[in-house]
Amino acid sequence: MALAVVRSAFYLALSDCQGSGEDMARVHAAASYRYLCTNARALVALQRKLKGSSNLYVVQYERLLAEPFACMREIYEKFEIPLTDEALAHAQRYIKGNKQHSHGRPTKVAISEVGLSREQIEDDFREYNAELLSQQQSRSASPRNAPGKVGKHA
Repeated sequence: MALAVVRSAFYLALSDCQGSGEDMARVHAAASYRYLCTNARALVALQRKLKGSSNLYVVQYERLLAEPFACMREIYEKFEIPLTDEALAHAQRYIKGNKQHSHGRPTKVAISEVGLSREQIEDDFREYNAELLSQQQSRSASPRNAPGKVGKHA
């Protein structure tokens, strides 16, 4: 339900934007940030609800982009699902046909242009970093698999 509300607000904000590409990028960045905050809170609540359960597995987005098949193998293994050659081939076709930024790179917007600061972002994602990224860090055996924290990127 919350996701549908955020999506509706996002599309309304974009449809109301009559300005330049930079104006639309700012509206998009602000709506995307609200969307991320909503999802981060939902994931924290789910993590707390499932504490001690093995039914939640978090994968850092950057790692998923960098190592999609390693992540896929881990997820299948974690949930004891047989990983077939057919599933791998399907995933490979999907990845090949859906490259990130295939329609061009997004316009970058400074966080200050949407009323945010590094401190605000770190505060908004503090619980997410503590609850979910600590789970990943304890799983990560090597530095290349170590996740970054949300809000710590330049």
